[in-house]
Amino acid sequence: MEKRADVSIKDANGNNALHLITKLRKKQKLEFLNAILNISKWKGKELLKEQFIKAVNDKNDKSGDSKNSSGQTPIQKLLFNKITKGEHSSESVSGKIGKFLKRPFTEYDDHTIEAAIKLFELGANINDLQLSKEELQNLDREHERYYLKFLEKLAESIKKPELKQEIKTQIKEIIVHTINTPDSNGNYLLHSAINNYDKELFKELLQKGANVSLKDANGDNALHRIALLKKKHKITYLKSILDLKEEGTVPSKTLCEAVNAKNNDNRYPAQVALVRQIEKIPSKLKDFSKWVRPRPTKHYYTAEFCAMLLQNGAENKSDHITIEKYDNKKYYHTKERIQELTGVSPNREVDEALNQRFSKNKKRGNNIDLPVRWILGGLIFATVFSALAGNMIVAAALSVTIAVCAMCYPAYLKLENFLNDRNSETQKPSDQSKHTESPPSPKVDNVLIQVLKDCQEFNKQINTPSSQER
Repeated sequence: MEKRADVSIKDANGNNALHLITKLRKKQKLEFLNAILNISKWKGKELLKEQFIKAVNDKNDKSGDSKNSSGQTPIQKLLFNKITKGEHSSESVSGKIGKFLKRPFTEYDDHTIEAAIKLFELGANINDLQLSKEELQNLDREHERYYLKFLEKLAESIKKPELKQEIKTQIKEIIVHTINTPDSNGNYLLHSAINNYDKELFKELLQKGANVSLKDANGDNALHRIALLKKKHKITYLKSILDLKEEGTVPSKTLCEAVNAKNNDNRYPAQVALVRQIEKIPSKLKDFSKWVRPRPTKHYYTAEFCAMLLQNGAENKSDHITIEKYDNKKYYHTKERIQELTGVSPNREVDEALNQRFSKNKKRGNNIDLPVRWILGGLIFATVFSALAGNMIVAAALSVTIAVCAMCYPAYLKLENFLNDRNSETQKPSDQSKHTESPPSPKVDNVLIQVLKDCQEFNKQINTPSSQER
């Protein structure tokens, strides 16, 4: 170089001297770049400076680099090699737990970052830090996260005021572009964080500019993905978005667009949550536990999620919670809870159909189920008490009574519902209002109460002195 060698001359593979320097290991690349920087500061070397600027912005030939058909500048080659080298992946840098770390960097990263800063000082274009869409799609998720962290660390490491602000601003834009670029399958990094229940990464991506309205190959945006999460997770993730909206990090317009977007199945995020709740098949154990100890919050997570969406930009609110062709008790309970929270109900036809089918059962259940449960509870207590007292005959009789009641009661309810529905169909509309309900039949209560009295009388007879002597 002291004898005016041209650093911009390319070899057979289209690489100039700076391309080759970026391939050197660790401190070697820094030594060569420092030498070039020192020469560029010599007086009377303006011609060399022009060569350096040309060399630092030259791309290698397409034919010379089969892995990168578009060609790369020296800083792009430095960056891409660093990201894609297997030995620098998070797992190898930080061990087996590296993939769970948010900043998997070691001292060796400093050499690459220092080399990048020196290339900027030679005149490298800041825009070259941005990988193309094709290059981003060829990265796996670990390398993509590594790339984002690398850019952040690079921005933090620049000390020169004339470079610092410009590069920081550009890197911020590159990070936003990278986060909002889908992979080869059409999925976004934000969607992967949701699917993997990675709350920290999810919030971090939102803070860096992730767009919640972007759709994947199935037409799902971030809210559609959140709607599929289990139990209270959907509430937690949606609250994170709403909190960042209040801070101004997530634009209200973007959130409103996501709330009102339909996926390829023509469903809003709220409808996706409702369908998942309706179609979920509960286990028999859960069914028994709900019968023994009914919990009013069993449909509340989905209802609260839908209510939050309705209250944050939903248009034509009734459409968001209307599910055609679903005549389901879960849907009825969920829509009732949504109505309590927001005052919004499904469209009139669906709402009336649900009320007509399930509201009678609900009220009848309130009148009958509670006394029956008390009676059965009393029978069970009497059975246990009799067994402990040694009256096995009474205990056996009560056990048979409980078994008969448990088998006959569901059949009775079904028969009663059938007869009531049949009577309501034969009645004229003018005779009664559409929503008028016939009072619940007290027959089952009277039968069970009489059975309990007979059992008590039988218990007294068993416990008389004459019975004890026999």
